[in-house]
Amino acid sequence: IFFKNRFKKIIFFHTPQSAGNSIHFFFKLNFGFRGFGLEDEDLPLDNKFYNKYLYLYGHFGLDRMKNINFNKDYFYLFNIRDPKKRYLSNYYRNKDLSLKNKENFISLEDFLKLRLNQNADNYYTRYLSGEKIIEDNNKVDHETYEKALNNLDKITYFFILERSNESFIELKNILNLKIDFSNFFTLHKNKVSGSKYPDTTKVEEELLDKLTFYDTKIYEKILDINKNKIS
Repeated sequence: IFFKNRFKKIIFFHTPQSAGNSIHFFFKLNFGFRGFGLEDEDLPLDNKFYNKYLYLYGHFGLDRMKNINFNKDYFYLFNIRDPKKRYLSNYYRNKDLSLKNKENFISLEDFLKLRLNQNADNYYTRYLSGEKIIEDNNKVDHETYEKALNNLDKITYFFILERSNESFIELKNILNLKIDFSNFFTLHKNKVSGSKYPDTTKVEEELLDKLTFYDTKIYEKILDINKNKIS
């Protein structure tokens, strides 16, 4: 009821390996099963089918908002973390799962090279640009970065993993939750890789630099503006 006095709906742009599962758990605890997880093949966001849901979430970027005006009564949430750690988390998560299944896994260097070859670089920039997130021959360049930069003010709030405790408190206040049921549970859902990783080699660091060239700029910009995003 108190949330509805401020916002009509939540749109959560869930980027991978950036505390998204913890955020979704936070929503489920406070709003129950009023959410809908979108897949690529699902209906456009402006379809009346979604009217009955309080929040929509999924691994999609601002490209899903094409032909839709950003509604000031909606709460737009975007989760982000140190971009290099996002790739390290992705690698060690997959590696740990493979080892549990008694399967071999490629080296970190080969994994990062594969991500570059797959055009799986600069995830945050891709999500925020309004263009397709990952497509063959879809390269991220300065123009893509500028589009992402210009879209930052369309996001109501940026959840930053490195300050997740503060971010959850701010979410509670912004969403006007008088009772936060997540206080009775452990919100951090990452049970695989954690956030501490072995030191990287010079070659691995160079590959990470290429993968996160624009994302690092976006991340630093968000760190600057986030604290003043909501009054």
